[in-house]
Amino acid sequence: MKRKTIRYLLPLSLFILVCVPALSQVSPDVYQITAFDHNLNRNNADQWVRIINPGLNGENICADIYVFDDNQELLECCSCPISANGLLTLSLRNDLTANPITSQSPDKGVIKIVSSSTCNAKSPAPTPNLRAWISHYELIVGLTSAGSSAYSDASFDRSSLSSYEQSFLGQACAFAQYLGSGKGVCKCPAAP
Repeated sequence: MKRKTIRYLLPLSLFILVCVPALSQVSPDVYQITAFDHNLNRNNADQWVRIINPGLNGENICADIYVFDDNQELLECCSCPISANGLLTLSLRNDLTANPITSQSPDKGVIKIVSSSTCNAKSPAPTPNLRAWISHYELIVGLTSAGSSAYSDASFDRSSLSSYEQSFLGQACAFAQYLGSGKGVCKCPAAP
Protein backbone atom coordinates (compact mmCIF):
# COMPACT_ATOMS: atom_id res chain seq x y z
CA MET A 1 0.00 0.00 0.00
CA LYS A 2 2.83 2.41 0.92
CA ARG A 3 4.65 1.72 -2.36
CA LYS A 4 1.55 2.55 -4.41
CA THR A 5 1.05 5.79 -2.51
CA ILE A 6 4.70 6.80 -2.93
CA ARG A 7 4.61 5.81 -6.60
CA TYR A 8 1.73 8.26 -7.20
CA LEU A 9 2.77 11.01 -4.81
CA LEU A 10 6.28 11.43 -6.17
CA PRO A 11 5.24 12.22 -9.78
CA LEU A 12 2.38 14.40 -8.52
CA SER A 13 4.76 16.33 -6.26
CA LEU A 14 7.22 16.87 -9.10
CA PHE A 15 4.40 18.05 -11.36
CA ILE A 16 3.24 20.57 -8.75
CA LEU A 17 6.76 21.87 -8.11
CA VAL A 18 7.57 22.31 -11.78
CA CYS A 19 4.29 23.21 -13.47
CA VAL A 20 2.22 25.21 -10.98
CA PRO A 21 4.69 28.12 -10.65
CA ALA A 22 4.92 28.28 -14.45
CA LEU A 23 1.13 28.41 -14.75
CA SER A 24 0.91 31.40 -12.41
CA GLN A 25 3.37 33.43 -14.53
CA VAL A 26 2.67 35.42 -17.66
CA SER A 27 5.29 35.92 -20.38
CA PRO A 28 8.27 37.95 -19.11
CA ASP A 29 7.94 40.16 -22.18
CA VAL A 30 4.80 41.93 -20.92
CA TYR A 31 5.97 43.63 -17.71
CA GLN A 32 8.63 46.31 -17.27
CA ILE A 33 9.68 48.40 -14.27
CA THR A 34 12.01 51.30 -13.49
CA ALA A 35 12.68 53.86 -10.78
CA PHE A 36 12.87 57.64 -11.04
CA ASP A 37 14.53 60.25 -8.84
CA HIS A 38 14.99 64.04 -8.78
CA ASN A 39 11.52 64.72 -10.20
CA LEU A 40 11.30 67.90 -8.10
CA ASN A 41 14.81 69.20 -8.86
CA ARG A 42 15.94 72.78 -8.38
CA ASN A 43 16.59 73.26 -12.11
CA ASN A 44 12.99 72.37 -12.97
CA ALA A 45 14.37 69.80 -15.44
CA ASP A 46 11.98 67.16 -16.74
CA GLN A 47 12.61 63.49 -17.45
CA TRP A 48 11.05 61.41 -20.23
CA VAL A 49 9.69 57.92 -20.64
CA ARG A 50 9.79 56.55 -24.18
CA ILE A 51 7.82 53.45 -25.15
CA ILE A 52 7.90 51.79 -28.56
CA ASN A 53 5.75 49.14 -30.17
CA PRO A 54 8.16 47.23 -32.45
CA GLY A 55 5.21 46.19 -34.61
CA LEU A 56 5.93 42.47 -34.53
CA ASN A 57 2.26 41.57 -35.02
CA GLY A 58 1.28 44.73 -36.92
CA GLU A 59 -1.30 45.75 -34.31
CA ASN A 60 -1.73 48.52 -31.78
CA ILE A 61 -0.60 47.65 -28.25
CA CYS A 62 -1.46 49.62 -25.14
CA ALA A 63 0.94 50.62 -22.40
CA ASP A 64 -0.86 50.22 -19.07
CA ILE A 65 1.18 52.55 -16.86
CA TYR A 66 1.26 52.57 -13.05
CA VAL A 67 3.17 55.25 -11.09
CA PHE A 68 4.07 54.65 -7.44
CA ASP A 69 5.77 56.93 -4.93
CA ASP A 70 8.69 55.77 -2.79
CA ASN A 71 6.21 54.67 -0.08
CA GLN A 72 4.79 52.07 -2.49
CA GLU A 73 1.50 53.94 -2.92
CA LEU A 74 -0.08 54.04 -6.37
CA LEU A 75 -0.40 57.69 -7.37
CA GLU A 76 -1.52 57.54 -10.99
CA CYS A 77 -2.39 55.03 -13.69
CA CYS A 78 -3.46 55.21 -17.31
CA SER A 79 -3.43 53.25 -20.56
CA CYS A 80 -1.90 54.72 -23.71
CA PRO A 81 -2.28 53.16 -27.18
CA ILE A 82 0.80 52.81 -29.37
CA SER A 83 0.47 51.95 -33.05
CA ALA A 84 2.67 49.34 -34.71
CA ASN A 85 6.19 50.78 -35.09
CA GLY A 86 5.04 53.77 -33.03
CA LEU A 87 6.80 55.82 -30.35
CA LEU A 88 5.08 57.22 -27.26
CA THR A 89 7.00 59.92 -25.37
CA LEU A 90 5.75 60.91 -21.92
CA SER A 91 6.92 63.69 -19.63
CA LEU A 92 7.56 62.41 -16.11
CA ARG A 93 6.58 65.74 -14.63
CA ASN A 94 3.63 66.73 -16.87
CA ASP A 95 2.14 63.38 -17.95
CA LEU A 96 2.97 60.82 -15.26
CA THR A 97 3.17 62.70 -11.94
CA ALA A 98 1.09 65.88 -12.43
CA ASN A 99 -2.26 64.46 -11.23
CA PRO A 100 -1.52 62.19 -8.25
CA ILE A 101 -4.37 60.95 -6.06
CA THR A 102 -2.51 62.47 -3.07
CA SER A 103 -2.30 65.92 -4.76
CA GLN A 104 1.47 65.86 -4.03
CA SER A 105 3.87 65.05 -6.89
CA PRO A 106 6.62 62.64 -5.81
CA ASP A 107 10.34 63.36 -6.02
CA LYS A 108 11.11 59.67 -6.50
CA GLY A 109 9.24 56.48 -7.15
CA VAL A 110 8.63 53.53 -9.43
CA ILE A 111 6.98 53.19 -12.85
CA LYS A 112 5.49 49.87 -13.96
CA ILE A 113 4.28 49.14 -17.49
CA VAL A 114 2.16 46.22 -18.64
CA SER A 115 2.09 45.64 -22.39
CA SER A 116 -1.63 45.08 -22.99
CA SER A 117 -4.00 44.17 -25.80
CA THR A 118 -6.75 46.39 -24.36
CA CYS A 119 -6.50 50.00 -23.23
CA ASN A 120 -7.80 49.52 -19.70
CA ALA A 121 -5.27 49.89 -16.88
CA LYS A 122 -7.99 48.73 -14.46
CA SER A 123 -8.02 45.35 -16.18
CA PRO A 124 -4.66 44.66 -17.88
CA ALA A 125 -4.66 42.03 -20.65
CA PRO A 126 -0.97 41.13 -21.10
CA THR A 127 0.34 40.80 -24.63
CA PRO A 128 4.08 40.92 -25.45
CA ASN A 129 6.35 43.34 -27.21
CA LEU A 130 6.51 46.90 -25.85
CA ARG A 131 9.95 48.31 -25.07
CA ALA A 132 10.55 51.26 -22.70
CA TRP A 133 13.36 53.65 -21.69
CA ILE A 134 13.63 56.51 -19.22
CA SER A 135 15.86 59.58 -19.39
CA HIS A 136 17.16 60.08 -15.85
CA TYR A 137 18.10 63.54 -14.61
CA GLU A 138 21.34 63.17 -12.65
CA LEU A 139 22.70 65.69 -10.16
CA ILE A 140 26.50 65.64 -10.14
CA VAL A 141 27.90 67.10 -6.95
CA GLY A 142 31.48 68.30 -6.53
CA LEU A 143 32.39 69.48 -10.05
CA THR A 144 31.49 73.09 -9.34
CA SER A 145 30.24 74.91 -6.28
CA ALA A 146 26.72 74.91 -7.69
CA GLY A 147 26.94 71.31 -8.90
CA SER A 148 26.20 70.08 -12.39
CA SER A 149 23.60 67.92 -14.02
CA ALA A 150 23.36 65.46 -16.87
CA TYR A 151 20.91 63.03 -18.46
CA SER A 152 21.34 59.31 -18.84
CA ASP A 153 19.06 56.86 -20.63
CA ALA A 154 18.23 53.47 -19.17
CA SER A 155 15.94 50.75 -20.41
CA PHE A 156 13.18 49.53 -18.14
CA ASP A 157 13.93 46.19 -16.50
CA ARG A 158 11.81 43.28 -17.69
CA SER A 159 10.20 41.11 -15.08
CA SER A 160 7.70 38.27 -14.93
CA LEU A 161 4.15 39.38 -14.29
CA SER A 162 2.47 37.10 -11.77
CA SER A 163 -1.29 36.72 -11.75
CA TYR A 164 -1.24 38.30 -8.27
CA GLU A 165 0.62 41.41 -9.49
CA GLN A 166 -1.61 41.68 -12.57
CA SER A 167 -4.71 41.60 -10.37
CA PHE A 168 -3.20 43.99 -7.81
CA LEU A 169 -2.28 46.60 -10.44
CA GLY A 170 -5.77 46.55 -11.97
CA GLN A 171 -7.51 46.76 -8.59
CA ALA A 172 -5.21 49.48 -7.25
CA CYS A 173 -5.79 51.53 -10.43
CA ALA A 174 -9.56 51.13 -10.22
CA PHE A 175 -9.49 52.08 -6.54
CA ALA A 176 -7.28 55.16 -7.09
CA GLN A 177 -9.37 56.42 -9.99
CA TYR A 178 -12.62 55.82 -8.11
CA LEU A 179 -11.44 57.63 -4.97
CA GLY A 180 -9.57 60.31 -6.89
CA SER A 181 -12.62 61.91 -8.54
CA GLY A 182 -10.48 62.94 -11.51
CA LYS A 183 -7.13 62.61 -9.74
CA GLY A 184 -4.97 59.51 -10.06
CA VAL A 185 -5.16 59.43 -13.86
CA CYS A 186 -1.93 60.01 -15.77
CA LYS A 187 -2.06 61.67 -19.18
CA CYS A 188 -1.47 60.17 -22.61
CA PRO A 189 -0.56 62.66 -25.34
CA ALA A 190 -3.02 62.96 -28.20
CA ALA A 191 -2.37 60.56 -31.05
CA PRO A 192 -0.74 62.20 -34.11
